[in-house]
Amino acid sequence: LVANNGWRILPNGEIEQWGFLDFPERTSQATIHFPIAFNECFFVIPIDISNSASVVGLSVGNVNNTSATINSTKYAGGIKWYAKGR
Repeated sequence: LVANNGWRILPNGEIEQWGFLDFPERTSQATIHFPIAFNECFFVIPIDISNSASVVGLSVGNVNNTSATINSTKYAGGIKWYAKGR
């Protein structure tokens, strides 16, 4: 997964997607828009936080086939994420 944002379809039909999400200034919630739609999204994982010194916890919600919401306890700066589905 060399590129900052991207996706690939595996031989078994599963789809991997990844990217970097900038949080809007002074907010604790941001929405990921997947590069391509899943038929079924298995999971979304936040991987790396650019402003990790102030963030205590993260959660993922509102997951659907085209997007997911990342919630943070405080402004997180930017987050790298990974999602997998079919």
